Amino acid sequence: MALYDSGARFDAGASYDALAPAIRSRSMKSKVALGLFELNAGQTVQLGQDIHTAMTGNANFPTPTPDLAQLQTRLTATVAKINQLSAAQDTLALYQTERDNALRDLRETLTNLGLYVENAANGDEEIIRSAAMNVRANPNPRLVGQVQNVRLSPSDHEGELIMDYAGEEGTRMYQVQVCVDATTMPVNWQDKLTTTKTRCRLNDTLVSGQRVWARVRALGANNTGAWSEPAVKTVP
Repeated sequence: MALYDSGARFDAGASYDALAPAIRSRSMKSKVALGLFELNAGQTVQLGQDIHTAMTGNANFPTPTPDLAQLQTRLTATVAKINQLSAAQDTLALYQTERDNALRDLRETLTNLGLYVENAANGDEEIIRSAAMNVRANPNPRLVGQVQNVRLSPSDHEGELIMDYAGEEGTRMYQVQVCVDATTMPVNWQDKLTTTKTRCRLNDTLVSGQRVWARVRALGANNTGAWSEPAVKTVP
């Protein structure tokens, strides 16, 4: 048992104001903070690559567990899957665009078919429903009237006329008809096109020098307007 004065003295080589060596307690040991769940896929791969580079040949870590070969294998696999996902997302975006275009075309066809059923049914709810179409409930229906200010003018292209008319409020579509065999007043009208616009080009079947009559009517949600007064023009 050592006595209090056995070889150690309060003044033996050390003064009271000398700096004592820092002592790190167990609670002060540093811990690894990877923050993996705060990183996206690309950031996680980048972190893994940085760690792989830093630990390769690092004397502080002679035998990493798991070894760096496993880390590299999983980095390579993850990068491959990220690239596959990116390619799939590009393909998906293309498919979505094609889907949207197909859906737009389908809606246009259904709209035109609905207009046909509406006209054929002549307002008869039972007939409309027989086509598996619903009937709009509207206690104060908005009715479209007769389209006004119909004009025909020559275009810059041979065999083509441009048709303009005033828009009719509440119109969903405009139906255009032409007549090409009249010498005075037109009789044999033929459907030319349907459109949502108040300006359209009449071509395809027109012949330069031909006298053409054209008329239009508004197709609304609740009724079909009367045919406009016809306009007439010689095809350039």
